Amino acid sequence: MTNHVHFAITPHEHDSLPQLMKSLHQRYAGYINKKYDRSGTLWGGRYRLCIIFDGAYLLTCMRYIELNPVRAGMVQHPRDYRWSSYRVNAEGAQSSFVEPHPLYLSLGENEADRLRNYRQFVAATPDDEVTDTLRRATRSNCIVGDPAGDPALPIPGRKGRPHK
Repeated sequence: MTNHVHFAITPHEHDSLPQLMKSLHQRYAGYINKKYDRSGTLWGGRYRLCIIFDGAYLLTCMRYIELNPVRAGMVQHPRDYRWSSYRVNAEGAQSSFVEPHPLYLSLGENEADRLRNYRQFVAATPDDEVTDTLRRATRSNCIVGDPAGDPALPIPGRKGRPHK
């Protein structure tokens, strides 16, 4: 069985995502190796990513991530998955690690509107074409959308690892 972990992350610096993933792997591998008296790496390769420069794809990506535990049969509803951000984005739970994306904030004039609109969005039938585009882009580490469309995003518009 292959386990996948999905994150929707907006890095603030050019190299912050690779540094986060390196730190996450080191800390988690150390924890697992100590707990199960083992050694070595845990993941069989580099993480995969999809850089998203289009709001429709970002919201779809968020929904995809929220619904993964439901599709996998782990829970009946995304709120029931311990590590889901659904309770924050759809129900207003507080979190020290989930920061609302500006696109999420645009879902409503106030918190109640955003929560309701996000719940409705997640409950709506996903656009299969958009979801497939995200899956293909993630498998091949590609960009979705036009990088010129959002100059505030700090990630350069190119495929592959960042260069120094």
